[in-house]
Amino acid sequence: MQSLRFAEGLIWDDHQGVRLTLGGVSGMHPSKVIITLQEGNALNSQTIWWEGNHWTDGSARNFRDAKFDRITPDGWKVEMEFPNTSYRPTFTWGSCK
Repeated sequence: MQSLRFAEGLIWDDHQGVRLTLGGVSGMHPSKVIITLQEGNALNSQTIWWEGNHWTDGSARNFRDAKFDRITPDGWKVEMEFPNTSYRPTFTWGSCK
C-alpha cells in the first residue's frame, strides 16, 4: 500500500461545532470539556468531549464533529470536569437545560 503525502492546497473542516475561548483564569490543567448541541427536546442531541492537559487564558478551541451535522441546534451546553474535585461548572444557551 502506498502512502500519499499532502503537498499543497486547502484542508477544510466544515462540521458544525462550538468555538470556546478561555478567559478570566490563567489556565486550566487536566480537565474534560463536554459539549452538547441540542435541537428541540433532549432526545435530539449530540455530545462530544475533549480531555486535555492544558488550556491557557485567551486561547480558543474548536469543538467540531460530524455528529453535530445531524441536527440544526437551537441550544448548547458546555460542562467542565476537573480531577479530584466535584466542581463542575455548566454553561447553557437556548433549549439546553
